[in-house]
Amino acid sequence: MPVKNKQKGKEPKVKNDKTAQQEQCSVVAIYYALNKDMSKQTTQDELFKHFSTIYPKITEKDGILWKQTFLEQAEVFKKNTKYYKSGGDYLFGWWDAPTQAIGKAPFAKAVDQKTTTLLTEIWDDFDTATKKVFDNKKDTWNTADMYMVLSGHETGIKNWVKEVKKEFIGEVCCDEEVYIGTINTFLTQLMKLKILIPISLKKKTPGKDVKITETNMHEWDKGEGELDIVSGGFTKSPKGPGPYPWGNFNLIKEGSEITFGPKEGKSGNSFQYFAEFKVGDYRTEYLVEQRLTNTGSKGEVKEIVLTNKGASVRSHAQTGSVPHEHFKELIYDKTGEKYEMNVPGPRTPLTPTEVDYWAKYLEFRMREGKMKFDLGNFEVFGTPYPWERTKGITWIEKVAEIDREYLNNPQAAAAVYKIPNAGNFHREFRLKLVQLRFLKALQNANNEHFGKSEGLAKFLTHVYYMAAKQNVSEGDIHGPFLKIS
Repeated sequence: MPVKNKQKGKEPKVKNDKTAQQEQCSVVAIYYALNKDMSKQTTQDELFKHFSTIYPKITEKDGILWKQTFLEQAEVFKKNTKYYKSGGDYLFGWWDAPTQAIGKAPFAKAVDQKTTTLLTEIWDDFDTATKKVFDNKKDTWNTADMYMVLSGHETGIKNWVKEVKKEFIGEVCCDEEVYIGTINTFLTQLMKLKILIPISLKKKTPGKDVKITETNMHEWDKGEGELDIVSGGFTKSPKGPGPYPWGNFNLIKEGSEITFGPKEGKSGNSFQYFAEFKVGDYRTEYLVEQRLTNTGSKGEVKEIVLTNKGASVRSHAQTGSVPHEHFKELIYDKTGEKYEMNVPGPRTPLTPTEVDYWAKYLEFRMREGKMKFDLGNFEVFGTPYPWERTKGITWIEKVAEIDREYLNNPQAAAAVYKIPNAGNFHREFRLKLVQLRFLKALQNANNEHFGKSEGLAKFLTHVYYMAAKQNVSEGDIHGPFLKIS
C-alpha cells in the first residue's frame, strides 16, 4: 500500500502577526494611491475599511501612527514618478506571502487580486549553496517588504534568471557570490527601467518627512574595489552623553526586581554609541544598541534623522540588526575572542576563574585611555565599588556574588537584599560581560592605523552596512530596493 504524503494538499500558512499586517496595509495603500481616486471620500472609506480588516489594532495608539505612515508612504511614492511608470499596469507582491497561497493573503483581495510572487520565486530558485550565503534567510538577501512588477514581464524575467542559473551554477560552476551579483545587477537594471520595484517600508519618525532612498543599486561596470570611506567617528547623542560609547553599569533596584540603569530614571541595559561616517559623497549618522533579545543579545542599528524643525532624533524604526553570527565574527576579528567566551548560561553562576577573568577584563578596558567612553558609576544599590582589583572587592566581584546568591538560594538572597525577584538580572549581567567585549573591539579598532588596517572609521561603517544590508563594496551581495522611511 502506498504511503500517504502528509504534506500533500496542505496549504502553506499565511503569516498574520502585527508586522505582516502592517506590511500588507502599506502594499494596499500604495496600490490605492496609484490606481484609485483618493480625493473621493468613498474611496478613502473603502481603503480604511481594508486597513481595519487587515490590521484590527489600527485604531489603537500605535496603530494610528502606522496608519499615518501607510498614507504618507503611498503619497510620497506616487509623487516620485522617477521610480515607476505613471499609469503602468503593476502587479503587487508581499515578500512574506507564500507563492502557493498568495490569493489567501488579506492584501490580495484589497488589490483586486493583482498579485505577483516573482521576487519570492527568484529566491526559491536559488540552489542550496547560494541560499547558504545568506544563512537561508531571504531577508538577508533582500530586505524589501513588498515589490511591484509591471504586468507582462514576469515570464521573461523568470526565464532570464533560469538561464543565468544554468550558465553560472550548472555549467560554469562559479562562485555563488558572482552568480548573486549577476542577479542583483540585473534586478538593478529592471528597477531603472521601472519594471521591478522592491520596496522596504519603515515606520514614520514623528516630525520628519517620509523620503525614498535608493539602496544597493549595483553598477559593477566601473570595476570592483571598496568604496572610498572618507571619514568616520563617534558623534554626540541627540539626547544623551557626548561623542563616545556609553552604557549603564550601575546595579539598581527597580520595583521589585534587580536591573541596571542610571542613578535616577528608568533602567537601561543597552550599550550604545552614536556615529557618523562618509562614504564617497554619502554621509549618515546612526545609533547602535547592543541589547538583549528573547534568545540572547543583538546589535541593533537605527539611523539618526533630521526632523522638519532641524533637530536630530533617533529613527522611529530600526535600520536593521546585524545578523548575530556576523556580529560575533566582527567581535572575534577585532578581539581574537569568541563572543561568549567565559560567559556561562543564565542559570549557571560564574566560577572563581571566570570572575577573576572578568575583573581583570574590566580593569583593562578602563585603563585603555585612547578612546573615551562612559560605563556609569559602578554602583551596587547605591554603594560604589572600584573597578581596580587593588582596592578591595571589585564591582565585577560584587555583582557576580549577588548573581550567584540569587541562583543558589533566591529566597535567602531576597531576604538579604530586600529585593524579592532577580527578574531578568542574570541575563542582563551576562549581557554586560559581552558588552565589555564589544567595547574592546571598538578600542582595538580605534588603535589600528587607518590605511594600514580597518581602523575605527571602517569598523563603524561596516557595522552600519551589515545591519542596513547596503553596500560597502561594489561586489556586495545584497539585493537592490527602495527604502521609504
